[in-house]
Amino acid sequence: MTGKNHRVAVIGGGVSGIAAAHYLLQAGYQVDLYEASNRLGGRVSIGNLSGEEVCFGGKNIGYDYIEFRKFLACYGKPEYEYFGINSARLIRGVLTPYNSQNKLKSLWTLWRSGKLSDLIRLRKFVTLVRNNRNFGDTNCGEISRHKGRSVAEMFSPSFTQSIIRALTIRMNGAEPKEISVENFGTHLQMLQDEYEQLKSPISEFFRRFQCHPSLRVFLNTPIQNIEDARAVGRVPEDEPIRHKGSKAARFVLRLEGETKAYQSVIVCLPAHGAKRCLQRSYPQLAIPLSAVRYFPVAVIIADYAQDVFKPEIRACTFGPENSLSNIGAYGLTALNRVRYTFSGEEAAELLLEALDDDYLLTAAEAQARPYFNLDNNPCTSYKVRYWEKGLCAYTKNEAAFQTELGLALNEIAGLELAGDYQKGASIENCFRAAKHAVARLCQSENDSDAFNLSPPKSIYLKGAAHV
Repeated sequence: MTGKNHRVAVIGGGVSGIAAAHYLLQAGYQVDLYEASNRLGGRVSIGNLSGEEVCFGGKNIGYDYIEFRKFLACYGKPEYEYFGINSARLIRGVLTPYNSQNKLKSLWTLWRSGKLSDLIRLRKFVTLVRNNRNFGDTNCGEISRHKGRSVAEMFSPSFTQSIIRALTIRMNGAEPKEISVENFGTHLQMLQDEYEQLKSPISEFFRRFQCHPSLRVFLNTPIQNIEDARAVGRVPEDEPIRHKGSKAARFVLRLEGETKAYQSVIVCLPAHGAKRCLQRSYPQLAIPLSAVRYFPVAVIIADYAQDVFKPEIRACTFGPENSLSNIGAYGLTALNRVRYTFSGEEAAELLLEALDDDYLLTAAEAQARPYFNLDNNPCTSYKVRYWEKGLCAYTKNEAAFQTELGLALNEIAGLELAGDYQKGASIENCFRAAKHAVARLCQSENDSDAFNLSPPKSIYLKGAAHV
């Protein structure tokens, strides 16, 4: 089978879907990309504030975001500015600074309320991630031997609150007790990285990507179901579904008022969205996908008349008693533009209520005012985004989940999954998961040469030895 005559459907136009389509295009395939909303980007959520484009997620780009940086370079000439993490933790009412350019000193300051065993264990885990990039996946080999335990159980309460919680709340919107230690590699990966931001809007790169001649993008086109083509009469019942070289349709996408048939499909939705599309024809996939947890998050980007931050502290993570999980400057010099985030246990309770945008902004300002310049500093403009299932917190038993999902996928030729629940919730890990999904698809179609990548080992079965 040759890529140029084969069109693949990608379901979902968020980061994972963009990445899957990008790698398929690199492999020579034609791609149909379906997105339910009116623009690509998903949780990056591009909006407009004070006449300027703003991103509600995915603005910080790590030095280790190798795949994502390659993508940007394919569709433009990205220029970056160093942002770092000039942040602070609110510990017992006191702002305790953390500077990513002096990590050892900052960690020592934060650790003083912990125990020596905390530092020893954290150092062991950090070394694993540093020495083997795969330990940054959701199922972190050596760490996964502690399966069944939460991250909170691995460290003392004071250390958990001063250091660990800032990682889980930022990446997953979850408390440390809600994150399995098997997934901890993704957080350590974030802790060791340093960050830059694009000088130009990310939408410029997305627009150039959409103009690829072998790509068709269908916006405002939700997929209701993905069905077995044999079940709806597109393939004779006696014809085997797993066969190489055939161009017969394997899958039927059910849209509103019409259907589309494809030989290959990559589903790049969050786990709950993938489950919804697949559960009718592929319950063996829907069952493990239902174990993936997502937590609510609300983000406010607000402009103020004066600077809210000082250069030495441009962000702060709040404690578990606050519904406001963190506050940060939108850019290196945009100290009057604030990004408020509501996530975590207290925020989940608040966000369950029917709150208007003004109420959320007032709540954010009330919690931040004692520590930042918000008195006599009026907000001139703001925008809010809310996701009921916004941040992925993976599963409680990652090895068992990956194994069950992998075994089910191995029985369905031409169908792959990519998403934030596989290798981690960061943009980079979404790209890495999508790259492996495309490589697996090429391998199953005997077309690995088109992707110019040695067929990888199954990304789903790597935890089987620990089950």
